[in-house]
Amino acid sequence: MNAGRCVDDDRATADVILTTIELCVLHGLADGLHSKEIAARISRSAGTVEFYVRTLYLKLQARSRAQLVARAFERGYLTPRTRA
Repeated sequence: MNAGRCVDDDRATADVILTTIELCVLHGLADGLHSKEIAARISRSAGTVEFYVRTLYLKLQARSRAQLVARAFERGYLTPRTRA
């Protein structure tokens, strides 16, 4: 896991709590990575990454990966600062 890119604690915004691993998946999505690439980055299986993506769809009420990333920025889970 790329510790410099992922937050070490859970974050809550507007009563939605995202875990550290969910934030790491969001970072991968924001970087334009595929599930296999995210999985390699965070030492999980691609199936596990897909599970987290589906969970994020529900939590952030999104219908696509692009919408997940947009909502993450809107709600403060990702910031331009965390993208550097």
